[in-house]
Amino acid sequence: MRPISRRTFLAASAGSVAGLKWPYLARAAAGKRDTLLREAALMRGIPGIQACVVDRSGDTWLGAEGWADVANQRPMTPETIQNIASISKTVTATAVMQLVERRAVALDGDASAYLPFPLKHPQFADAAITVRHLLAHRSGIRDSPAYDASYACGDPTELLEEWIRSLLDPDGTRFHPRQNFIPRAPGERYSYSNVGYGVLGLIVEFVSGQAFDAYCKTNIFEPLSMDATGWYLRDVDVSNHAVPYAFDENGNAADEKLIVGASARGYQPLCLYSFPNYSDGLVRTSASDFAKFARAYLNGGGTILRPETTKAMWVDQNGSATQNLQGLCWSGRRLDSGGVRWGHDGGDPGVTTIFALEPQRGVGAAVFTNGPGHTVLNHVLESLLSDAYRGI
Repeated sequence: MRPISRRTFLAASAGSVAGLKWPYLARAAAGKRDTLLREAALMRGIPGIQACVVDRSGDTWLGAEGWADVANQRPMTPETIQNIASISKTVTATAVMQLVERRAVALDGDASAYLPFPLKHPQFADAAITVRHLLAHRSGIRDSPAYDASYACGDPTELLEEWIRSLLDPDGTRFHPRQNFIPRAPGERYSYSNVGYGVLGLIVEFVSGQAFDAYCKTNIFEPLSMDATGWYLRDVDVSNHAVPYAFDENGNAADEKLIVGASARGYQPLCLYSFPNYSDGLVRTSASDFAKFARAYLNGGGTILRPETTKAMWVDQNGSATQNLQGLCWSGRRLDSGGVRWGHDGGDPGVTTIFALEPQRGVGAAVFTNGPGHTVLNHVLESLLSDAYRGI
């Protein structure tokens, strides 16, 4: 996506992008946040955008602009469902920490104790991979080419246990001691791992005795009244699901097996896809539903976690003196004004998302799109959380 100046996209707001007119949601008068989303939606490569801002008191602002479905001119709304990519990891980490609270899982215990096979780094077999390592991306497990190859249209056809065992059990069909592990001992180095969060999902299954998606529904989504949220397509209203779009500006196609229909005005529609390692990135939700999850954390965990557990997740695991921190799942950034902003972002084919909380101010925001646009979303998030946009 080409950079575009503020002046350029403000001027564009009076018309259309590549001949595509934008829907304007019914409002008596657009406020600052509505205008901000409208400007972002007019950026090339962003079909639709939705956002929420929440505060600790219970107030919520919701907004949306652009298209959930370009071809059928179905507007994006705050209730439109889409997969939110790696922000989903905050849900998986919540499930794990619930089991830690119940003393069914030990943070610093060997993860093998909660799995149907021994989980070992093949080059450092004497060093335990702990649950803490998995949560903080310090397990030594990395994503192999098999991970990228696992994306396919529809719900997963391979069970989470089958997938994880194929990769990490020495007898597995996809086991590879170098492709699946970094050459560092567990705990020694930060290395972002999607597969590690697949392992965490499997731990939840074996400790709870429930399928991971069922556990989350019973213990997270239902207590928060996130009635439109689920992990599988079969669990959500697909008719209200946003179409994910790759942006084909220079003839750069997305993964061909995910493309459905012809490219129009640079937008390449993709199927509603999944992957068997779903606990790392396949929560399907809306800005409206996700606001309830965000507020729970602002209120010390709400009905899903204890305040001391939430605080423990927001402790740096890297011992870093830099501005950037890594908690248990959550990434942190020290603010010049004091305090730390904790959050997560995500990106997948046709999906870009970002989420952040400022516990000391009691405010948080999430922004989701059904296209590319990390730079734009960072700008939107910063603006939504700034003092100039305070007041919901």
